[in-house]
Amino acid sequence: MPSRANAEVFAPSKHTKSRGWAAWGWFCPVVNLWFPRRITLDIRDASGRLGRPP
Repeated sequence: MPSRANAEVFAPSKHTKSRGWAAWGWFCPVVNLWFPRRITLDIRDASGRLGRPP
């Protein structure tokens, strides 16, 4: 997932899930109910302005 890799450049410590889950989280039964949202929120938080809440 390119957006996940780009967000990791800005804030590598803000991600709670690994890169593998960014792709496989969509296909694993039951996990796909909450992992994609959590990964998207991690990307949003890492890509936001520094020092400013989202």
